[in-house]
This record gives sequence, C-alpha cells and structure tokens, in this order.
Amino acid sequence: MESIPGWQVIFLGGIATWIVFSSILNVTQKLRSLTQPWVSHYVMSGTSIVLKIQKYEHRYLDAFFSGLSCVVSVPFYTAFLPLLFWSGHCKLARQMTLLMAFCDYMGNCIKDVVSAPRA
Repeated sequence: MESIPGWQVIFLGGIATWIVFSSILNVTQKLRSLTQPWVSHYVMSGTSIVLKIQKYEHRYLDAFFSGLSCVVSVPFYTAFLPLLFWSGHCKLARQMTLLMAFCDYMGNCIKDVVSAPRA
C-alpha cells in the first residue's frame, strides 16, 4: 500500500482550515456584496450575444456538446474513479479524487459568492 504524500495532507488541511475561518468571518457574504453588482451587469449585457449563439443549431454539435457535458460531470468521475483503483492505478485515482473534490468545492464556492442571475 502506498503512503499518502505530505503535500496532499497539507492541502486537505488547508482546505479544512479555510472552511472553518471563512465560516467564522462570514467571508462569503462580504465577497458577494462586492462582486454581485458587477456580475449582474456583465450577465445582463451579454445575454443578447448568448441568445444569438444559442439560435445556431446543428445536430452534430448538439450531440457533441451533450456527450461532452456528460464526460465532464461529477457522476462520470464517480463512476470512472473506481475503475482506476481496480486497475491498480491507486496514486492516479487518489490524485484525481482530490482534484475532483477541489474543483467541485471551488466551483460551488464561486457560484455561491458570485450569485449571478440566470439570463
């Protein structure tokens, strides 16, 4: 069995420390009050461009982007990671698990802080 590298332990400890301190200091609400007006303006000003792009339809592009959205989703990785462990790539699977957890956490934090309106 492989040992866990020290940088991974430090990284996870840093994430846990950030969660505790940001909860105590109410960082999310402070950041949201700074970023939300700018983001709301940016979303509303770009809505017309997005609507023009979405009007362009092609069945191959629709199929491509539909498949791509499945491949980059959390359910795909939760189904894919056990295959790495079972095939003996434990180090890669552990690193991908940490990467997935970090990206999922950061993405949700950014969505929570920004609170952008849906156009």
